Amino acid sequence: MFRVAEFARFTGVSARTLRQYDEAGLLVPAQVDAATGERAYTTAHLPRLNRIELLRALGLGLTEIAELLEAGDPAVDRVVAKHERQLLDEVAQANARLRRLRALRALLVDADELPDVEVRPVPSLLVAALSGPAGEDVTGLLAEVEAYVAGHRARSNRPPLALLAHPDDETVTVAVPLTRPVPRDGRVEVGFLKPEPRMACLVHHGDPARLGHVLQRMLRWLEHTGQRPGGPVRQVYLRVGPRPGGPLPKQRGAEPSDAVTELQVPLRPVAREPEARPGPGGSGRQRPGD
Repeated sequence: MFRVAEFARFTGVSARTLRQYDEAGLLVPAQVDAATGERAYTTAHLPRLNRIELLRALGLGLTEIAELLEAGDPAVDRVVAKHERQLLDEVAQANARLRRLRALRALLVDADELPDVEVRPVPSLLVAALSGPAGEDVTGLLAEVEAYVAGHRARSNRPPLALLAHPDDETVTVAVPLTRPVPRDGRVEVGFLKPEPRMACLVHHGDPARLGHVLQRMLRWLEHTGQRPGGPVRQVYLRVGPRPGGPLPKQRGAEPSDAVTELQVPLRPVAREPEARPGPGGSGRQRPGD
């Protein structure tokens, strides 16, 4: 049995706090000296004391803590798990804001060199798609579609992608490639992405939050080459975190710096020069300088 000062020293809980717990009926001493009023504790108090300190760390009051302890360990576990999820969500949101801040800061560094853009055809693609607000977590939308497609065992080995509509539309659409058509469920749509005969493609290695920088580099390339975008921009997730290809894994725990994303911009058809009408003295094109 330990005197209150000894117990306080080894548990890191002050004698004053132990007295408050006693007065609230949360942690009753094993013994109280009738003459001096000094309280004593044993190691049997440690599990309950640790639960109390854990719940106090969550910001709960002594009355709430007493009710939870009375309800038993399952109730305590549920409350702790709920607060843990909330904290993880707050951390994820803070990290996302930090990444966006760094990405916006990177835009201040003007890179004059033109990116290495490849222009190639992209075939039609059968996909399951889901749309949501532009600010919604793309990973969450993709996870929902991936789960739906996996349930039908129709997942293609092609990487998933997102279609970025005009900012005024305030929507984003994610798509998961299919090996065969699957039923719609009211949220998930099934259909074909149309083939694009000329798609400007630029691969980005690193944090997807910096894709805004990549889009601006693509804009410089379009201006330099005289090309015009002809449809929604696609972000193809070649690798998210450490895992290449296939279904999108959970973001939590993955390193954004390991990501590989291909930016795809459909190009408008090249305008053909008008043919010269045959004149009285000839039947062909006009020669330069005529």
